[in-house]
Amino acid sequence: MKRLRWIAWCLLAGCLPAQGFPPGYRLEPVAQGLQLAAAMAFTPDGRLLVAERVTGAVRVVAGPGSPRTFANVPSQGAPSSEVGLLGIVVDPAFQRNGHVYVHYTRSAPGFEAVLGRLTDVGGSGQGLIELGRPMPVAGGHVGGVLCFGSDGRLYLGRGDGQVPETAQSLASWHGKILRYEAGSGAVPADNPFVNVPGAEPYTWSLGHRNVFGLAVHPPTGALLCTENGNFLSDELNTVRRGANYGWPIYEGREPAPDPVTEDPLETFYPEPSLTGAGFWTAEFAPAAARGDLFLGGFNRGEVFQVRLDPGGTRVVARSLFGRTSGPVIGIAEGPDGLLYLLYADTRMQGAERVGRLVHESHPLPSLHLCAVSNVAVGGSVSLGVVGQSGATAVVWLGAQRFAQSLPTPFGPLWVPPDLVLPAQAVGGDGRAYFVVTPPELASLRGQVLHAQGGTVQGSTARLTNPSSLLLR
Repeated sequence: MKRLRWIAWCLLAGCLPAQGFPPGYRLEPVAQGLQLAAAMAFTPDGRLLVAERVTGAVRVVAGPGSPRTFANVPSQGAPSSEVGLLGIVVDPAFQRNGHVYVHYTRSAPGFEAVLGRLTDVGGSGQGLIELGRPMPVAGGHVGGVLCFGSDGRLYLGRGDGQVPETAQSLASWHGKILRYEAGSGAVPADNPFVNVPGAEPYTWSLGHRNVFGLAVHPPTGALLCTENGNFLSDELNTVRRGANYGWPIYEGREPAPDPVTEDPLETFYPEPSLTGAGFWTAEFAPAAARGDLFLGGFNRGEVFQVRLDPGGTRVVARSLFGRTSGPVIGIAEGPDGLLYLLYADTRMQGAERVGRLVHESHPLPSLHLCAVSNVAVGGSVSLGVVGQSGATAVVWLGAQRFAQSLPTPFGPLWVPPDLVLPAQAVGGDGRAYFVVTPPELASLRGQVLHAQGGTVQGSTARLTNPSSLLLR
């Protein structure tokens, strides 16, 4: 049966379109020559950090000060394996604490996985410390993706270690999504199995085969994950506290409703080996893509577009958006509002390139307002301006947005300026990044922050689009 499925997969792969994206889109090169990169993360000031799985290097490949090496992590990996430097994420409060988290494997004193924390000092990651306890590694299916939830906690996806039954054991680290306190790596008191005898207290959910993508649904704050199947189907799941996702009892949808386990939000067959996940939320993004979830595929270089209902409870539409030249490893929206892809040219266990999707209707100048690590209140908010190199950019924030724009000689004004940020020069890459730190005030949660900006170059002044962010 597996051989028949493999033949069907090969026939289908031969019928798929060649590398490309819908008319009007282009995949713009950002970086190349990476050494089997496994993950990427943005800092609020626009730097793109890429983690190389085998070398253990964290590279700055875009943004201020690029290209250069940010840090070297003492990981242990091999080109054809699933171990090494596997995950990276930036602390929501990066502007205050400079923390960057990494998940990696090492061979001494025993082969194990570690959650580590670096601190940005003068643009370099220093002072690596271990958080929590080392985790056992057994064969493949290590997983390794990191993500901050809208609750400000750190989530780590782990595979079943190629021992399927461990995914159902609360005593095992394998086949779980784990949840940590940021900074300290302590067990959050509200984790679901803290008081269960013999259970691993870091466990947030169980029954996962191999998790490679985590993303936060912008309107609701719900956590979603991608999961690799075993010849039957890959899954997209909504991750809930204490929930069991069925592996190895079920793969894909349950044949009959089972109250003990969760059914997937969506399944994918033939299996693309789903990897990275990211929402494209920029207000200047094409309407046909704005607010949708994008998923990467390892097997055939697919990029899938998934539209969810406003509550994020069901899939409204799904399509093959495009394909790259090889496996897609990661997907993330940048602080400039563009969708970044980490991908390879060949079927290797890691990426060689970073590109970003640009649409021909992308306005210049443009503005994108976002919380890079999903938390704004008490965290960092980034405002990325894309314009002409050498221009001067200015950005302002407002508590309201006009129902109708006000025409001005420089363009439509949508956001009345309550706070104007100091002007910056647009860099050689056509970008300027502004960062603000909302205080940790309960009254801010649920409020909407609005922003607009403009650029001046010589005697020409132009306004950007408006942008808005729900504060969490």
